[in-house]
Amino acid sequence: MASVSRLAIVGGGPAALMAAYSAAITSQKMHKPIEIIVLERNRSFGKKLLCSGSGQCNLTYDCLSDQLVEHYGDHGTFLHHAFQKLPPQAVMQLFTSWNVPLTIRQDGKVFPRSLKSIDVLNSLLHQCKQHDVVLKPGFQVHSIKKKEEKFIIETHQQPSYESDAVIVATGGLSYPKTGSTGDGYRIAKKIGHTIIPPHAALNGVKVEERSISKLSGLSFAEATVSLIQDGKPMLLSEGSLLITHDGLSGPAILNASRYLSEGDSISIGFGTKSDLGQSLFSKLVNQASVSGSQQVRTVVSHLGFPMSFVDWILLEIAIEGNKKAAETSKNNYKAIASAITDHRFVISLGDWQQTAMVTAGGVSLEEIDSTSMMSTIVKHLYFAGEVLDIDGDTGGFNLQAAWATGSLAGTHAACAL
Repeated sequence: MASVSRLAIVGGGPAALMAAYSAAITSQKMHKPIEIIVLERNRSFGKKLLCSGSGQCNLTYDCLSDQLVEHYGDHGTFLHHAFQKLPPQAVMQLFTSWNVPLTIRQDGKVFPRSLKSIDVLNSLLHQCKQHDVVLKPGFQVHSIKKKEEKFIIETHQQPSYESDAVIVATGGLSYPKTGSTGDGYRIAKKIGHTIIPPHAALNGVKVEERSISKLSGLSFAEATVSLIQDGKPMLLSEGSLLITHDGLSGPAILNASRYLSEGDSISIGFGTKSDLGQSLFSKLVNQASVSGSQQVRTVVSHLGFPMSFVDWILLEIAIEGNKKAAETSKNNYKAIASAITDHRFVISLGDWQQTAMVTAGGVSLEEIDSTSMMSTIVKHLYFAGEVLDIDGDTGGFNLQAAWATGSLAGTHAACAL
């Protein structure tokens, strides 16, 4: 009787569980028995998944696979093959077939109809159990070694596990309370992989300008975020923006955060992209010409800006808001337009490991085969999910990457055994 191959998966989040399911399905289709074991350091699975989308689980984004790659910074092309194999439509079909009805919002974000992330997690765990995946919570892996053709996996709970292939899907460094403590980076480095220094992604920023706290809770449907380089703004992202008690957040900031470092200067354009440059200045001058008897603050608010924001801007640049519009110079309107469309802030990332939704950096993609997720350094060693140097925009893109890379790793690992 032929011996049964063993696949060990380290981690218990979306990438790990999808890898386990995909390996089990592939094993079944090939009529090749494989023992699949999932080792999770926490006492329960999917802790970070339960937090995603504020507990509602934005599990993917409804678009074509070719459009997806635009949402992963400089690393989108690496994911092209994975997305071809498991595009958003396939993810949606999968969960629907697992009795998780979905809803697609007008903005393209996909959620379980129940708006409960526990339904997504339970469906994954059920599928793994149905396909005889061995789930072992409470097992923290501290090293993986290759000995001849076998992997020796050492945990804190018992001496070692022996496996023919390993998938590392341990997540990143953000939200350590969920178990994302960088274990995968240490494991990968010990076995010879390069780690791109982890840093914040999908993270709000703090600003030195403390007076902005007066506007806490104020949001803008449209805004632009630029990084100041050599005195000039370089556009990073655009979208909605939220002012918090100590800084800035919202999709425009979150999507730009992968490019930001502690102490950077950024420029915020409050309002639409069409307001940039001379456009807002011209609108202000025109509005003042037809509303000359009104106060400056009223004229500015007529262009769609909240009065509390207008008063804050005028106070920041020392322009009298109660003065009549007709009595205010064009230079002052130019200053107002500049303060709104190119407002400069010095930022701090704070304790980003506690606040960032996702970790940028991780296992270098140059050492991973994008068609299989297998290491190019160690045969039969695979990586999936956030442990890789991959991070996506807000909106379901990071979970889509987890599903796709996990599925690809699990499928190829099973085929190779």
